[in-house]
Amino acid sequence: MEKILSRLETSENERAAAFDLDEVLLCTDAALSDKALSFPNSIKYKELLRRNAGLLITELQSMGFDVWIYTGNFTPESHIRGLLKAHRAKGAKNVGVINFIRHNKRNKRIVSAISNKYKLLVHGDNESFTVTDPKTKEFESYSLDLSGKDWSSAMISGIRNAIPTS
Repeated sequence: MEKILSRLETSENERAAAFDLDEVLLCTDAALSDKALSFPNSIKYKELLRRNAGLLITELQSMGFDVWIYTGNFTPESHIRGLLKAHRAKGAKNVGVINFIRHNKRNKRIVSAISNKYKLLVHGDNESFTVTDPKTKEFESYSLDLSGKDWSSAMISGIRNAIPTS
């Protein structure tokens, strides 16, 4: 937890995007995922990552977002970072990772720190994303236009259209 809080304190960004590793970034459909990794990465990283997830992370970072990936299980941070790196997610080393997230008092500190740090939060899902003002709790949801685009490209386009650049 201290590592997460320290990361929040040192970041200069006022916007963040968050994605659930298990429910959003990993996929079971090979048609929607990046190509399977080659040896030796294929031995260590058996999970399929959504096509162009690395591009999404890199693009959001270039737009001034901190990118956070969270999971409800005990997947080690090093494994998550290694998976992203193996899939050529260039910004993987700058991604915040929150693993074994549960609703409890300990995590209220993290939620509070995130709410105090960022002026805008984007939460990406499978077919939509939500933009939230953490201070007021006001939010707006947007559907992804997946016609002719992969999920990552649709997410980038949707966020660009929904959020004015500063």
